[in-house]
Amino acid sequence: YKKTDQLLHAVQDNAKVSLGTTVSTGLGSTYPHLSQFRQSADEAVQALHFIHCEKKTGLILSYKDGGLYYLISQIPDPAALTFYVNRMLGPLLEADAASGSFLCDTLACYLDFGGNSTKTAQNLFIHRNTLAYRLNKIKELLPGDIKDSLFLSELQIAHKVRKYLEITS
Repeated sequence: YKKTDQLLHAVQDNAKVSLGTTVSTGLGSTYPHLSQFRQSADEAVQALHFIHCEKKTGLILSYKDGGLYYLISQIPDPAALTFYVNRMLGPLLEADAASGSFLCDTLACYLDFGGNSTKTAQNLFIHRNTLAYRLNKIKELLPGDIKDSLFLSELQIAHKVRKYLEITS
């Protein structure tokens, strides 16, 4: 694996220097039979989806190292995933669609920054008062308390599922 890793990093470096671009690489699992090549190729594509879900570039990621996205990808029924997203984030998605607000994106950013209002406001390029207003609106619309750690975990998972569905649908 070390030689493969070195080769992939060399390809990334060469693409950056020669083409001025970054390259992300998804890796599928190794299998003993050539007949399983398609499965490995599909896994490599899934690993690229995982990278894309996080809006990152220049990464090398193995399918089975995809963390939560790997787990989500094991759920074969997209309707079940959609149901979960709608149950957790539906009111925010509906408010965003009706009024052009950015409540769902605001919550995702807030969760990504571990509830740090200053970093969230900076990342969204909004004033802290605007963020406070949005967070109050979010609290009103959500079916649970965002101070509850279990509920926060579910919201984070729902956002990851939502990203996954957007990329793979």
